[in-house]
Amino acid sequence: MNAKSLNGEWRLYITDKAMSATSETELSDITAISALIPESLEATLERVGIIDELYMGKNILKAQEYERKHLYYSCVFEYTPDEG
Repeated sequence: MNAKSLNGEWRLYITDKAMSATSETELSDITAISALIPESLEATLERVGIIDELYMGKNILKAQEYERKHLYYSCVFEYTPDEG
């Protein structure tokens, strides 16, 4: 078995719209932000400047707005099936 780590940079799409099956076409109208995997949603929002320093004052409460949204992560990777 060939194992490949999918850790690294992904695109994160945040929307109010639920989608049963997503494709790049459906996501093309939504602005993507850079997400690092593994990384929490809150850490991503802080890193890209959407919310201020997470653990200062009540900043963590600003992240709650995003916890009610639909999140779609996307990345492209190469797949090579095992021989045999």
